[in-house]
Amino acid sequence: MKQIMALALVAAFILGSVSFASAAELKVSGEFKSNAQWSSQFDLNDENNSEDEFNIRTRARIIFRYSASDNLSAVLRIQYGTMYWGNPATGGLIDTQSNSNIYLRRAYLEFKWPETSILFQAGKLSLALPNQFGSPIVGADATAFVVSAPLTDMVSVAAGFARAVDLNPTDDGDSPNRDEWDHIFLAVPLTFDGLELTPYVNFSIQGDGVPVGVVSGTATPNSILAAKDPLVEDLAYDDSYVYPWWAGLSMNLSMLDPFILKGDFYWGMISDGESETERKGWMADLELSYTGLDFMVPKLFGMYASGEDDDLDNGSERMPTIVDDWAMGTFWYGGSDLLDGDLDRTTTGTWTVGLGLTDITFIEKLSHALYVMYISGTNDGELADTGALNFGSDLTADDYLVEIDFNHKYMIYEQLAAIVELSYLINGYDEDKWDIADKSDAWKVGFGFNYNF
Repeated sequence: MKQIMALALVAAFILGSVSFASAAELKVSGEFKSNAQWSSQFDLNDENNSEDEFNIRTRARIIFRYSASDNLSAVLRIQYGTMYWGNPATGGLIDTQSNSNIYLRRAYLEFKWPETSILFQAGKLSLALPNQFGSPIVGADATAFVVSAPLTDMVSVAAGFARAVDLNPTDDGDSPNRDEWDHIFLAVPLTFDGLELTPYVNFSIQGDGVPVGVVSGTATPNSILAAKDPLVEDLAYDDSYVYPWWAGLSMNLSMLDPFILKGDFYWGMISDGESETERKGWMADLELSYTGLDFMVPKLFGMYASGEDDDLDNGSERMPTIVDDWAMGTFWYGGSDLLDGDLDRTTTGTWTVGLGLTDITFIEKLSHALYVMYISGTNDGELADTGALNFGSDLTADDYLVEIDFNHKYMIYEQLAAIVELSYLINGYDEDKWDIADKSDAWKVGFGFNYNF
């Protein structure tokens, strides 16, 4: 009883404090997902198939925005999960309570300079270079400082600094660790009548104290440089630093409405001064959609990314990436609305062309989407089974895949959706060149509830 009374007093104090701060406002939003999936052969190799065919997952994200006014806010975003049902490491084991799977995703300050439209953001926030389909260079939460402002009715500017890695902030050893990885970026959004263009550049500085694989799920410049030849371990940094950089252009053309044309161009490079470990490449994507139908939006889309040649001593021809967030379809490249519902393979060294029929609606509250994609590689076929490429994630010019996605969404309530995703991937890898005895197709059947509030 005493514990209940104490909790009641704390709640009353908090609510009272909020009510006294009449100018302030606390908004809570987020999402809750609980999804089940049947899947098979995600590695595309029938000889090495160790995945669970059935899994259920749950994830909750909650965003707290405390606004003193329209010009000043603090944002906190926390996440529970992804929890695999029954799994002790993620908190799903029966009769256990675990908070090890609760963590901070974002925490940042956001404000406008008085009497201006200049917006400042500082802290851990969502960071992505301009894109139409997710950035293949970087799309992730990162600690950063960003300033954005309109210059005219048609021209804006956004610039910032991000620190991706700093393993030892005090650097209290006998010599500097050079374990920082920093980014300086600039984007200039241009808005015309029926046309939006955003050119940008991202310049990076990374020391030799950042080890390979230090950032989980990302590729540091060390691993980017070593990607062409996995046997490369020690890199000859110039003055103990490397300076990767990227540039690009994002475009949205709507002046031909109901035809909408979207596209991006990306280019990037990294070098430590040695030709055999230099890596540079490019990527382009394009989508043409027709929005003049009431019951469907048809789309034609394609993508091409430069790939490796047959010489392992002249550097890499694939564009370096940090956190690849690009997606088309909902299986091979990612893009699923379900938790871990896709393969999420890298875009570098591949090309694709496809047809999408989205927002298909014949019954109220029920919609469908159909994707058919042909995917192949731009890497030289002689690199298969050499160790420079990986079966099941990289493709050569001699390989192909055909992806078919048929997805469905029913809005039970305005904020609650029931989702079904069906995907099949036809495996066209060259078995002889990859020395694979028994390749296999991949498929998934996913079902779940997504609640956005």
